Amino acid sequence: MNPNDWLPEIEFDEPMVTHPILRNAEYGGDPTLLCPKCGQDCSHIRRVFTRFGSDQSEARVYEGTQVLEASRGERRSALVIQIDGECGHSWNLVIQQHKGINYVTTEPIPALEPRDVEY
Repeated sequence: MNPNDWLPEIEFDEPMVTHPILRNAEYGGDPTLLCPKCGQDCSHIRRVFTRFGSDQSEARVYEGTQVLEASRGERRSALVIQIDGECGHSWNLVIQQHKGINYVTTEPIPALEPRDVEY
């Protein structure tokens, strides 16, 4: 069995090949994060923040983050990690809890201008 068979595949609105977002890599066997658009494995975290939920009794700010966005309809808050790939693609890795399950999804975001990137 391929270790990636259980990993979620992500599709964006624009035409492209669908790729898993994690794989067991050559780097000591630890899972690595992949670009959901092209599958490249070199990326950098831009920032981490809370997307505040719509239900005041269920929403919260995750410790060590600040609120930068309001909910897109979800009752509970989400943890959002913005990532810039060395491939030129950028995306949000979103962890959204619902009924005891943490869903991991991705969303495309505008890439940084090349002058803003320091690797």
